[in-house]
Amino acid sequence: MSINWQSVKIDRLSIKIAPNIAETGLVSHGFSTRLGGFSRNEYSGLNLGLSVPDNYDDVINNRKMLYGSQGMDYSTIIVPEQVHGDKVTLVNANDAGS
Repeated sequence: MSINWQSVKIDRLSIKIAPNIAETGLVSHGFSTRLGGFSRNEYSGLNLGLSVPDNYDDVINNRKMLYGSQGMDYSTIIVPEQVHGDKVTLVNANDAGS
């Protein structure tokens, strides 16, 4: 199946939407690009990762802007650290904002 990506501009951000997914009405989705963020220098744009030496406040502002553009409250988001292994971490509402 081929996907004809649709670009959607929300404030400063450029979000990619797959119309064939959106048409189902089953899930809200979007794929961020690096365009429009607060990060500078080699992390210029919408860097969302805290595992690189980008400015912490820029990354948090990028995350808040992205989540806000989707109608999500940043304080309720849980962003896990990606690791390659066989352990699963269970999260709940107490982990919100982490």
